[in-house]
Amino acid sequence: NLGPIPLTRLLSAQTSQLDGDTEQARIHYTAMLENKETEMIAIKGLLIQARQDGDLSKAIFLAEKAFKTRPDAEWAISILTENLYLVGPELC
Repeated sequence: NLGPIPLTRLLSAQTSQLDGDTEQARIHYTAMLENKETEMIAIKGLLIQARQDGDLSKAIFLAEKAFKTRPDAEWAISILTENLYLVGPELC
């Protein structure tokens, strides 16, 4: 149960993202990191933004964080593997 506050933050983050206001979306997602119930959603939102911004090192950092938080998160493993492949051997 996300309750009203976390749900409001999620909707605000996603609305900002759809409106192209990446900075406001980042603010909402970052605030969501403080709540264990919304932490993984926030990590995924920030990770998607990092990938859209072309910031592979940040995307890798966030995918690693997601994997450490929830090792069963298949999307985190998939994105981590994909991003490590994209950066090549210099970071592996």
